[in-house]
Amino acid sequence: MSKVAKYGKFVHLEKLLQGTFRSAVASIYKDSKLTAAQQDDENRKSSLMPPINRIGIPTPTGMHYAEPIGRVTRTTEIRREYYMTAFTFCADAVEPKFAAEFAADARLLIHDPATFGTRVCNAAQIARPKWTAFFAPAHYFDPENGHPDYLSSDSPEMRDTLPWRLKENSYAWQQEWRFIWLPETDLVGELSPIEFPIGPLSDIAILERLTSPRP
Repeated sequence: MSKVAKYGKFVHLEKLLQGTFRSAVASIYKDSKLTAAQQDDENRKSSLMPPINRIGIPTPTGMHYAEPIGRVTRTTEIRREYYMTAFTFCADAVEPKFAAEFAADARLLIHDPATFGTRVCNAAQIARPKWTAFFAPAHYFDPENGHPDYLSSDSPEMRDTLPWRLKENSYAWQQEWRFIWLPETDLVGELSPIEFPIGPLSDIAILERLTSPRP
């Protein structure tokens, strides 16, 4: 991972470069006002299970397994709200598409993602000591074929994180690297974005205006 980027409005990315990190509650991405590339249900993902799979049905005497007739829809749902911020590994290859699909006029190019990730997670720990913060790549799946329970390529401590990283294949061009921030308890009330200081990023990142911005 040599570099990552975040696309958006210059005025917002300038704040990040200067050291203010912003994270929004995941359910905000269901907002119909967002562009098609941004809009998604980040708390609920559905896919078809392979037809050969058996399903377990709880009974008073234990679990009963049956082979269904036809395809069964499997839904993964995250019921506790969480915060997230998206970046991309595709810093150069699809820049024009990001500019158009995200209505972006700038990008923050981060040349040292490991240092950046450490700074953000350490600062998040200070801002919310009991929350869990980490970065991880999104996992893209075909809704017709389902997704695994975990990725064998993940380290053991990351194998429970897949539900927060699932995206359908239609978003795969974005190659998302995601900041995920999990509260210790259920969040209630109006959940506004959270900003916290991470220190200036001028030593590891540069802010660039895009050549073909879209209003």
